[in-house]
Amino acid sequence: MSRETIELGGAPANEDCVCVVKSGDYIEAMRAEVARYILGLENHFAPLLAATSSLYFRRMTEHHDYGTYYEAGLSCDAESDECAIAWDVQDRVPTTWHELETTVSPWKGEREQDQQAA
Repeated sequence: MSRETIELGGAPANEDCVCVVKSGDYIEAMRAEVARYILGLENHFAPLLAATSSLYFRRMTEHHDYGTYYEAGLSCDAESDECAIAWDVQDRVPTTWHELETTVSPWKGEREQDQQAA
């Protein structure tokens, strides 16, 4: 089974985030920020994750000219229809910490619609 991972960034899009600096003293703060972001994503999208079998959020490690950086990713089975749902999730990710940490998405993806139609 091959996996596809969609990059979601290191923090909500409309928020400041920890940046890579040449001195390298950002690593622990960036890891903590990405862990907070992933936990928020898991809580926000809990109904979706419960309704799917191959989706999960993960920390990604990327290498930059100035050093390593981390960001959240949404991983799916590349051969599954759930990858289409993952791309939809990318468009629905909350853009602020407040929204991410105070709301739960009622959306369960296409699978919910298929089950309701049956």
